Amino acid sequence: MLLRRMVRYALIIIVLLMNWGAHAVGASELTSSSQACSEPGIRWQRATPASVGLNQTEIDKAIEFAKANSSETVRVYRNGCLVAENSDVPEDAYQKAQSWSVAKSVTSLAFGRAWTLGLISPDDPIGALFPEADIQHGALTMRHLLTMTAGNDQQVMRDFNTTLLDRIVDGLTTSLIDEPGKRWNYWQSGVALVAEAIGRAARVDFQVFLQEQLFTPIGIDPGTWSWGRDYRGHTLGFYDLHMTADAYGRLGELMRRGGIWNSNQVLSNDYVKLALQPIEAYPCYGFLIWRTAVKECNNENMLGLPEDMFQYAGMKGQLVTVFPSQGVVTVRTGGSGFGASSVSGSGSGGAAERRFHDLVLGAIEDDPVATPTLSSRPDIKHQLYGSEFIWPEFGGALRSYLQAGLPPAGPWRSRATVIGAGKVTPDGRSVYVELKCPLLVNGASPSCEGKVNLDRSTERSYNIGAGERTEIWFPVDPPVTSEVQLAVRARTFDATDKGTISTSLLTVRPS
Repeated sequence: MLLRRMVRYALIIIVLLMNWGAHAVGASELTSSSQACSEPGIRWQRATPASVGLNQTEIDKAIEFAKANSSETVRVYRNGCLVAENSDVPEDAYQKAQSWSVAKSVTSLAFGRAWTLGLISPDDPIGALFPEADIQHGALTMRHLLTMTAGNDQQVMRDFNTTLLDRIVDGLTTSLIDEPGKRWNYWQSGVALVAEAIGRAARVDFQVFLQEQLFTPIGIDPGTWSWGRDYRGHTLGFYDLHMTADAYGRLGELMRRGGIWNSNQVLSNDYVKLALQPIEAYPCYGFLIWRTAVKECNNENMLGLPEDMFQYAGMKGQLVTVFPSQGVVTVRTGGSGFGASSVSGSGSGGAAERRFHDLVLGAIEDDPVATPTLSSRPDIKHQLYGSEFIWPEFGGALRSYLQAGLPPAGPWRSRATVIGAGKVTPDGRSVYVELKCPLLVNGASPSCEGKVNLDRSTERSYNIGAGERTEIWFPVDPPVTSEVQLAVRARTFDATDKGTISTSLLTVRPS
């Protein structure tokens, strides 16, 4: 009897210990793992700060600090969840905010979508989409426009004049005074050229393309946004986009997710990589997207923040800021309480903006992140166009209203042949490279005709009809036995001696 009771008590104790242990493990898992949300549908999925590893008190401090510094709307998202907002303008208030230059980054995303669809590429020369361009402007590429390295002059009263009749004419008549790709110079009309080029390449109005191909897939509905146009009907591209804070947040979240939305590759890996890659001429910038936290940028207000941070930034502190490693996206719109304008060449930040970032990142408890204040290095200097902010004389202001006509058009330029994926044969001795001709082709022949080589191998000829694709075969020696990168260079013939060059670094692996 005694033995039976002892066994019974022992079993009860074991069960109690097991239940306690299970409860302890469950609590540990709850505190060490953060909730994640799927892409927002009609509305963002909500979560408490604690459930995503954030301290509620510290996040409240960040929201209050932003409000005290002239912010109209403030949002904090983590792991795809909306975790904090200012209560006077909540998600369903539908208050639209002027983007200022955040619009430039949205134009970049639209370019990324068009590139993903094979409609355009960074290698496309301006003259292939604007046959009215003269020889000098026609030789510029979309990459030059996307990185602000066109070599353009800048008259501030002309460039920032929001009443220009025709931004396209302005972009095609602005003086080019430097070697393209060499030096960074902030430019408004160059971005208007990008927006117009996307519409021409897609053969629809830019805003129609934007809604159908970028906004609708990520849940931004027609009628919930607007974008200003010049007097000739061209979308401005560089500013005057009006959206809600939560729509801006979706555009940040799309890039945080690597261009993927609901399992669809809305933006290609190639675009996401290049758009966020600091450019050689000015490492604070990618494809119309700011990279001010990298040490090479040397921004005194951003040094010490996580270096993979990127930002869509506009005048008066309109900000969509993404911290990929921390899973954080923030949106701030409002007045100029957040300090310096991005166009000054110092990035988007001021002391107040940095304080806001420090408060948000300091609230992370599940994987704490340090944000030390680092001093800028006097030895790091960037080759920026030095006279970009000198105001012109009255004659310059007058010329900003009385636009000159276009000079004579240059020779016809071909579109860049789009280089697709590479495929290795089972024996590893051959590689097939996909080439595509864009839908819109200008010039003497409705096709892309040229030559292509793989890792400087013998050139092979191609002739692809507009909107069509083909595969070109190359032998490889030694055979491909592991993952390797191979350089592809295609040269499409046109009325110039060099033609249009497109390049790509393909990653291929044995099949």
